[in-house]
Amino acid sequence: MESDDWIVVGEGTPGLRGEWLLPPAPSNEIQPPVLFVRDPLAEPTYARAVAVALAHHGRRVLWVDTDSMSPAEAAADRAADGTDESWVGEEVYADRPAVRELGLLVKEMGPGRPAVVGVGMGATWALLLGCQSLGVSAVGWIQGRLVYPRLSANKPVQPLEMILNLDVPVLLVVGQEDGVSSGEQVELARDRFAAFGIEVEVERLPPGSDADAQSASRVAARLHL
Repeated sequence: MESDDWIVVGEGTPGLRGEWLLPPAPSNEIQPPVLFVRDPLAEPTYARAVAVALAHHGRRVLWVDTDSMSPAEAAADRAADGTDESWVGEEVYADRPAVRELGLLVKEMGPGRPAVVGVGMGATWALLLGCQSLGVSAVGWIQGRLVYPRLSANKPVQPLEMILNLDVPVLLVVGQEDGVSSGEQVELARDRFAAFGIEVEVERLPPGSDADAQSASRVAARLHL
């Protein structure tokens, strides 16, 4: 740990960084901290607003600098196969190193099992981390992927195939018109979670709910972690 405001882990330089976002006032209520993972391909304003709103709800939030994670690989040339364009950008990010690095941050966050929350690609990593780490208390998944269009060396397993190892509550936050988090995927996930006895809650956001800080605060309030 370099300072009270940052955690740095890893053997590389400068290493994976996490920035502490603290509540505006100290609270007598002890709540687990939150590891917050944004989508490295998306503009961070909305994710940052949700993270700040969580801090205002009394949580200590470790904001992951995803730009400091293991770099993406060069995209391979692929023939057009109907895969959505956003997936071509996501597929160059390897899941296993990302989850391993996030696990290092969890170990450095201090006592208590943190909740892990992610947006977009970060949501999928949050879910995978929850499946593979005993150090996580809950998972908040905001508008990510539950089923990959195809598997590859970087994305070797379907996220939903990993939930057999999950034993913490999960909140799925989806948009009404979210093309990635389709209704079919969410209903499939709900059935899978129920089959394994995993506590899951689904929140559907109204259209345009990622437009401002007020809506971000509503999202944060829904993260009953």
